Amino acid sequence: EPIGIGLFGDAVRFTIEYDQAEPGAPATIAAKFPTAIEQVRATGAALGMYRIEVNFYEQIAPHVPIRRPDCLYSGIDASGGEFGLLLEDMGPARSADQFAGCSRADAEHAMRQAAALHAPRFGDPALPDTDWLNSRYPTYAGVCAAIGDHFRTFRERYEHLVEPEYIALAERYCDVAAPLAARAPRQSLIHGDYRLDNMLFDAKGGEVPLVVLDWQSIGAANPGNDTAYFLATSYPIDQRGRDERELLALYHDELRRHGLNDYAWDDLWHDYRRGAWMAMITAIAVSSMSKQTERGDRMFVSMFRGAAAQMRDHDTLTLA
Repeated sequence: EPIGIGLFGDAVRFTIEYDQAEPGAPATIAAKFPTAIEQVRATGAALGMYRIEVNFYEQIAPHVPIRRPDCLYSGIDASGGEFGLLLEDMGPARSADQFAGCSRADAEHAMRQAAALHAPRFGDPALPDTDWLNSRYPTYAGVCAAIGDHFRTFRERYEHLVEPEYIALAERYCDVAAPLAARAPRQSLIHGDYRLDNMLFDAKGGEVPLVVLDWQSIGAANPGNDTAYFLATSYPIDQRGRDERELLALYHDELRRHGLNDYAWDDLWHDYRRGAWMAMITAIAVSSMSKQTERGDRMFVSMFRGAAAQMRDHDTLTLA
């Protein structure tokens, strides 16, 4: 039974019949495989996305308390293009609308889970030396070098759908894209695509408030990238400015609850302001490299508008 079709991977649910009673054995499991589209699968393999997700479940997941599906099996071939995951089935669950944005209560759950991921490895000196967690930086460098071309494509497709002030801000962003994407002084594990499409709420019939999915973009970077990305892409624009400080204060409290006591509020706020670039570069670059679809167009325009408003409100361009 198909349960999800992402850009780079497909997910199905298996119903299991046992030849004898197995106490505690699951009645269903979820499975994830590469997309059947050969060109897209090749891109995912070239970017190391499948290997990154397998590595997450094998090396990281057992040591961080963020709620994600338990992994029953993981495997990948030498090419990095064929992989399989057998995962805990998190259904029934509720999805939130990526375009409308989530409620304040759902955003609070997202902040709690972000802290559960970020706190345990914050400032870990081993992170910069873990190659597979740093594979994004050469990719960012290449994208930043071509950001002008990507933005021209974005404008051709979407300029008529967004505010002129946001287009002007994005033009200025292109001049400082590279320094904003450079390594930040404070690093932790980050999800890298922390938004509603990769979350399930009230999972397992309401037993689990939030479970986070799709770990193909995890890396070592500024933790503010995740919190800024979420609030830019997944929270209503007209409510973000009103609620973001309180949501980040909750996140700060949760970091301390997980044992991170030396991350000052001013540093956290700075990292959040700086992290606003991530939704912007995703909207501009990924849209220009993707085949247009109705849903994709809506998503990239929404992401761009949320990112531009956030960068404007927090003078992100001055932090390059």
